[in-house]
Amino acid sequence: VKTSRKVFVIQEEDPDDMVLRRTHAILHALGNPSTNGNLMFSLKKGLRMDNDEWHKQVCAELKEFSPDLLICDVLAMLHDLDENKQPDMKRVLGIFKDIRDDYHCSVLLVHHFNKFLAGDSSGSSLNQRLRGSSVVAAASENSLYLKKMPDGKIRIDHESKYGALDPFLYTLEGDETTMQFVYGGAANFD
Repeated sequence: VKTSRKVFVIQEEDPDDMVLRRTHAILHALGNPSTNGNLMFSLKKGLRMDNDEWHKQVCAELKEFSPDLLICDVLAMLHDLDENKQPDMKRVLGIFKDIRDDYHCSVLLVHHFNKFLAGDSSGSSLNQRLRGSSVVAAASENSLYLKKMPDGKIRIDHESKYGALDPFLYTLEGDETTMQFVYGGAANFD
């Protein structure tokens, strides 16, 4: 990213101290330990986007901060509906589409594979291995799938409505104060 962008992170999965350590390490590795007011967090508040009060609070924060990107980690913890029911997930995803359209920001939803299908190599597409209703996969415009490899590298596969990229590898190098992403080359197809 050549131009600094505003990012709002809603983090409902990891402990606050872990998120802040990781963020500090990434910023340090980029040579910029300051966010210059371009990074905002909502950390483990019990936020549920299907709850009207929470939804209003998040929308007020979005209006005030005006981010370019909203990152929500993890989708399953951001609502109290049944992720296996199509109407429930349509409602949840509709909330995020409205946010995208109303606040003119990109939305990145972190979601997990179904534990029973995560290692499936039967030829099914990666989006078919996601937890819950198929509505989640169908709603995605671009998806990145991360898989830790036996050698410690992380493989990234990409699926998109606009075309695909070849899979590639990266590693995280350094410690909590000097962490950096290092490109590991093209990944083999499997």
